Amino acid sequence: MSASGVLNFVVFFGLGVALIVVVVRVLAISAAISGRARRGKRALEVGRSSDEALARVLSIADGLRHRKLDVDAAAVPLAEGVEQLRGLASAAEAIDRSIGRIHGPTSLAGEIQRAERAAEMVEHGRSMLASGLGDEPGEGETSIKRGYLGLLHARDAIRLRAEDVAAAARQRS
Repeated sequence: MSASGVLNFVVFFGLGVALIVVVVRVLAISAAISGRARRGKRALEVGRSSDEALARVLSIADGLRHRKLDVDAAAVPLAEGVEQLRGLASAAEAIDRSIGRIHGPTSLAGEIQRAERAAEMVEHGRSMLASGLGDEPGEGETSIKRGYLGLLHARDAIRLRAEDVAAAARQRS
């Protein structure tokens, strides 16, 4: 092989390696952007699912507050709502971790856990009314009302936090 042939081989080999490196890097960046977009989309899905779960729990709490719903009949759907919120909080923790957010009261998971505690407050009031515990029905009613108000605040906070997490995921991409 002549010197110019070897030189051509080395130049084309070098260009080929450089092209492969660039293609691999572009694919890696594309995968990272896609992953962040998926996490942002997942955060919005968790926010929507939380909103739906909270709508059901708020409906039950409202029925209990206005005495339109039997306290015993509300037990099962209320427990299901609390369980659904617990599962959504676990999903939100994974999302928070994946975008580098520290778990706390202002994280998406923290806000969903806030809603979970409010739903548990409604359940506490419902069980007090059902068992007749407390000095008078006012104590159970107060727990239901406080839980209802907590659910309303948590619902708004979850919506905002899910949008924040989705925006953070987009910014990192």
